Amino acid sequence: MRTYVPIRVHSPYSISEGAIHLRDLAAFAARHAIPAVAVADTDTLAGAYSIRDARLAKGVQPIHA
Repeated sequence: MRTYVPIRVHSPYSISEGAIHLRDLAAFAARHAIPAVAVADTDTLAGAYSIRDARLAKGVQPIHA
């Protein structure tokens, strides 16, 4: 069985590129048994800490890309 892991997600920290809030992304991943998600925000690392905290609370592994 294959496991899906999105590796190019943009959060609202990527101005005009991201559409999903990080807490919602973590909840979505946990609900759909997605084990990890990579946030690839453009020109910023601002979302790195908040996504780490949100994902770990939901049991989803953060990948910083």
